[in-house]
Amino acid sequence: MQPYYYLSTFYDILQEEIDYRSWYRVLRQKIDELGYTAEHILEVGAGTGNMTALFIEDKFKVTALEPCEAMLSALVDKLYERRRQLKYFCGELKDFQTAQKYDAIVGFLDVLNYIEDSALDNFFNCLAARLKVGGFAYFDWSTEYKLKEIIGDHTFAESLADFAYIWENQYDATRRLLDFDITVFLEESAGLYSKQVERHRQFAHRVENLRAALPKELKLIGVWGDDFAPVQPNDQRNHIIIERI
Repeated sequence: MQPYYYLSTFYDILQEEIDYRSWYRVLRQKIDELGYTAEHILEVGAGTGNMTALFIEDKFKVTALEPCEAMLSALVDKLYERRRQLKYFCGELKDFQTAQKYDAIVGFLDVLNYIEDSALDNFFNCLAARLKVGGFAYFDWSTEYKLKEIIGDHTFAESLADFAYIWENQYDATRRLLDFDITVFLEESAGLYSKQVERHRQFAHRVENLRAALPKELKLIGVWGDDFAPVQPNDQRNHIIIERI
């Protein structure tokens, strides 16, 4: 089953600890410091639209691209009243056909982790083709330290009001990838649950791999660690900004 198909209904509950507004505010500050401006933004892997909503709130025009139909449906429902500032498509960047070029392309919460090393070249070529000269791209990703040491071979489980889940992880240090199964138990009626399993794979990218995958049209502007602080060995999330030249 497509990743996030079953989780889409409860995705926002599972991510309640994320302070999207603070994340957005710090990113805006960094973008302003670097002197970038934007009007039209392409958001890749837009999920249920939590960051999308903040861009729209700030009067940006957003095109949301999301490969999971169920996640995109949740985004559309959430942002229906703001639809005049929003376009949306179901799919991946490599399949997105458009003549429009964007001032900025962004992706949040592990979009890069779902792209294997061998596909990074194509991803960044597609990005360069859809980004205006002088425009910027921003992505974050879960670090190798997080995937190996924090998530690693651990199992997590939780029982909530309408569903429960078991999250089982297996990290391959040689290939630097994390395979995980999320078993979701959905309450169908009182005391009766259905069982569904989603399988995911994430890749532990290193900065040098990302840099090597950039075509000549893209320039690496900077990489930051947790909360946009300088990079540290035990960071769990890195942030990257790239410019179209």
